[in-house]
Amino acid sequence: EQDLTEYQKVYKNIPQKFFLSRFILLSMVRIPEKMKEIRSRQQAAIIALRIELYRRQNGRLPESLNDLAPEFIDEVYLDPFTGKPLRYLKGDYQVIVNDYRNGLSPNPETELIKAHGYRVYSIGPDQCDDNGLHGTLKKKQYDDSSFSVTIK
Repeated sequence: EQDLTEYQKVYKNIPQKFFLSRFILLSMVRIPEKMKEIRSRQQAAIIALRIELYRRQNGRLPESLNDLAPEFIDEVYLDPFTGKPLRYLKGDYQVIVNDYRNGLSPNPETELIKAHGYRVYSIGPDQCDDNGLHGTLKKKQYDDSSFSVTIK
């Protein structure tokens, strides 16, 4: 069994009949993970703005995020899930497109489309590098946190 946080240990010991308490506690367990996700998206958006400044000045995308330092950033942000630098893709990348025309849940017939530009991303809580994909495709959940910019 994985190492459990204190919240998770307490959650396991709350009887089922106290479902509301279990629900609230379960929500609290997810707060640190959600905060990391929010921070990683914010950092990716900031880096994307810096990439745009670089692109305007140099007429091209940087080869790596290290090309932005020290003029555009002091240092590359670290992925809150791994402690390693955020990842960067340039060129062609894939995007999951969901169809919400039938209500709030995405249509199971989601599409994977190709885009061109760049993406800055964190690998997310599952620690699996999905090249910045986020969403559900063919019943598989992808949870990378990313900020993508499409260039014509």
